[in-house]
Amino acid sequence: MAKKRWTYSAGSRPHTVTVYERGGVIHARAWDATLGGGKGGWRRRSLKHSDRDQAETYALEQAAKLKKGTADITAGVVKLGQVIDLYLLHRSPRKGEREQEADKRRAELWKRFLGSDADPHKISLASWERFIDLRTLGAIDSHGNPVQTEDRRTIRTRSVSQDLQWLGWVLNWASKWRTPQGNYLLRENAVRGYDVPTERNPRRPIATEDRYQATRAQSDCVTMEIRGNRKPKTVRSHLSEILDIVSGTGRRLSAVLQLQYEDLQLSEGPHGAIRWPATTDKTGRETVVPIAPDVRAAIDRVLRERPGIGKVYLFPAPGDMTKPVSRHLAAKWLQEAEKLAGLERSSTGAYGMPTEGAGQPCGSIYRMWMWPPPVDGQTRTRYASYTSKPTKRPCSRWYSNVANSERRSKQMGSFRARQRAHTKTAPRTQSPKSRLIPTLSATGAGGFEPPTSWLTARRSAS
Repeated sequence: MAKKRWTYSAGSRPHTVTVYERGGVIHARAWDATLGGGKGGWRRRSLKHSDRDQAETYALEQAAKLKKGTADITAGVVKLGQVIDLYLLHRSPRKGEREQEADKRRAELWKRFLGSDADPHKISLASWERFIDLRTLGAIDSHGNPVQTEDRRTIRTRSVSQDLQWLGWVLNWASKWRTPQGNYLLRENAVRGYDVPTERNPRRPIATEDRYQATRAQSDCVTMEIRGNRKPKTVRSHLSEILDIVSGTGRRLSAVLQLQYEDLQLSEGPHGAIRWPATTDKTGRETVVPIAPDVRAAIDRVLRERPGIGKVYLFPAPGDMTKPVSRHLAAKWLQEAEKLAGLERSSTGAYGMPTEGAGQPCGSIYRMWMWPPPVDGQTRTRYASYTSKPTKRPCSRWYSNVANSERRSKQMGSFRARQRAHTKTAPRTQSPKSRLIPTLSATGAGGFEPPTSWLTARRSAS
């Protein structure tokens, strides 16, 4: 007679979990009504051990969770590759084009580093810190491939922290995403609470006015090759107009490159205006901003060389007129112009500029947005919101025109000097009101007589 194998069941139907021994290893099973097209079926899992006491404890715990609908055995085995693929399918399409490309790269990175078959619930702190060390030292590249010792280079902390944060976002999204069976994809975010390194010395790309002028003087010499149905033709690149618009508007490079002819409103204001769509704005807001004369001159050059209307890009790619110039090609043009101008490449990055030079450096990656006061009084009223109160706008990573900030500093300096020359404040006393009201000096100059209160006036009258 065959020996009966060991089994143990916990919970009442239909929330019963059974553990049994097969081939020296203990397995578990539970009934799942969603299997078989709604007919139901057994959900099985190997516990990968032979400890009967531990198996009984597991059966009791899972039976209680099964009654609540949170049992691991009915949720199925979830792998890291499945979680990342679902994130790319459902969440990434809601992002911009560049973010979708970054998501694909990071998905490849983490699948290769942790493994597609890894359990996302068991990502340990040791693996987290090991990734930080290997990525920082350059032992693995941005796709997770190993790098030879002689080809390694140190990676900045910001790049490493972005990859770590992305994995945390994926796991956090999966802990809130429900499967067709109604269960959460993950029970919890396994990397929640893990430390993410921060950049202690972030780079601040800045440029001098002299460097910009030297580069702009050589930008017309940079050429590009237009390819199409006809024979390839070498013409002047779009770099000059791109530099003029970036410097004159203070907008991000990607926003300028994606401008279309329908965004130009040249009949608005003295020099026209540009509508910056929400799709290219970092904050997702659509704005219509007047333009300066140098920006209008750059746009007029574009209209003379490449007239167009509607949803046609102002700066089309040389190989495909239906797409805008990529930021990588624009950066290549910039480096060629700097090389022609005899300028050394800055150590602050591909777009960074040195802080020393003949001109005054821009001390921040932000620029003050201030238009010169118009001559026409009606125009002054219309542009009051742009001239009366300067606002901070993100400056391009290429150049920052410091002329407006210098003029602002001179105006504020002269105003404060006149204010100090014509105003004398009262000396400090114990009374708080005396510090707020200017007093008349002994010689009768330099201030105003404080007003007499109604109580003092009444007492003097009586």
